[in-house]
Amino acid sequence: MKVLLTNIWLENYAGTQLYIRDLAIALHRHGHDVEVYSPQIGAVARKIRKAGVRVVDSTRDLINVPDVIHAQHFIPAVDAILRFPGVPVIYFLHSRFYIGDIPPKHSQVVKYVAVDHNCLDRLIVTNMIPGNNTTVIRNWVDTETFPLREDRPATPLRAVVFSNYAKSDNYYKIVRAACLKAGLEVDGIGYYLNKVETAPEKVIGRYDIVFAKAKAAMEAMATGAAVIVCDANGLAETVTTSNFDYFRKLNFGAKTLSRPVEVSSLIAEIKKYDLTENLRVAHRIREEASFDRTFKTIFELYGEAIAEYASGVGQNKTSDGRTLAFHSRFRQRHMSRLRIRGRLEKLKDAVKDFDADFSGGMITGVIKPAYHRVFNIIGSLSDR
Repeated sequence: MKVLLTNIWLENYAGTQLYIRDLAIALHRHGHDVEVYSPQIGAVARKIRKAGVRVVDSTRDLINVPDVIHAQHFIPAVDAILRFPGVPVIYFLHSRFYIGDIPPKHSQVVKYVAVDHNCLDRLIVTNMIPGNNTTVIRNWVDTETFPLREDRPATPLRAVVFSNYAKSDNYYKIVRAACLKAGLEVDGIGYYLNKVETAPEKVIGRYDIVFAKAKAAMEAMATGAAVIVCDANGLAETVTTSNFDYFRKLNFGAKTLSRPVEVSSLIAEIKKYDLTENLRVAHRIREEASFDRTFKTIFELYGEAIAEYASGVGQNKTSDGRTLAFHSRFRQRHMSRLRIRGRLEKLKDAVKDFDADFSGGMITGVIKPAYHRVFNIIGSLSDR
């Protein structure tokens, strides 16, 4: 099968970018002819290319006419529709609020897929997509990449905050204070903490407690760690077999973060650490969310979409013109912002390289507080 995957960016090791990386490589390994299109490419694109998959930043450079388009994010999705009229599209929605994840209403889009029920609300309630055109395919864990570690201590020793939204001056410092008060060693992994981990599977198993949400939380619990669902937007609670179904339905994500991040609440969650319960959760996520199981579901959907589109049933072109007109306006504005973001991130990388080069010198000791403040300000600007 010829498959085209799209994503707004393939620059950093996070979220939808890793979703596309894993899926593209798996399709290629299964013998399918896969290409990936993203208008903003970088480190993740290079990783995909290294695995033998063609990645381009212009639809003009695509070689194959795909049998199906697996689309993520509005701009590259409609770019692909314009490049390949008459090819069925499945749109995968990953965010409840991100402006770049507007689901395109177009006759080529056969099915809209939400990764959780919060995203499903965006499809049906916010954008009024008919329910029979939607489905939910939840996130996966690569259980071969994230092995289960069963030799953990009965009392937790080490914790980590694992998030690209953690910054030295936001919720991270509160989590850190709670961990230290509870007698835990604590680390932070994330873009704004100046510690990007390109191979989290090599380090996440070292920790007994992980503070994370969404896919990062799932990967951590698959290793047998206790997972406290937490991020910049708030705190949920420790994942247990009792709340697993509810959290899984919401992708262990933003909608579960219903409480403020406070030291007392965090300590209460840390005290819930239970080695036996952690292993029960680990076995469950490994069984229900394995990559192989999800890959099979996605690939079956490709076949169904191709057949449905070929039948011509349910194709309504009344919104096509409005969607294409909006795309023209939105693309120019949003891509300008992304280009600015890209420049800012290159500046951040240059500052980080400078800091690394001079980390042992007297200069860094003097400018370090100012450096971290500037780093976080630049990060905030690039998120807007």
